[in-house]
Amino acid sequence: MMSAKIVENAPGRFYVNTRCIGCTICPEIAPANFASNLEEGYEYVCKQPADRDEESLCREAMAICPVDAIRDNGLKSEIRNVLKADAANPKKQNAGCSK
Repeated sequence: MMSAKIVENAPGRFYVNTRCIGCTICPEIAPANFASNLEEGYEYVCKQPADRDEESLCREAMAICPVDAIRDNGLKSEIRNVLKADAANPKKQNAGCSK
């Protein structure tokens, strides 16, 4: 079963899903990008990373998350777009490598 995105997440590639247990680790690691909803007991992405340093901290939080609730859908979306483009252009699929 897939977990839904938490509604408060800022639009973009990083998000927190409903598996979050409210441990507050992510806002400690990346306070510019994660916030806590203490009343409801979860964290969410309040701002998408603006530079490589912030992205690195988001990835660190994602790696440390004890319930794997922090996700990055950017890479999957990029791969999905490439596959859709290839499927729409069958000549490109069969082009092969030239020597």
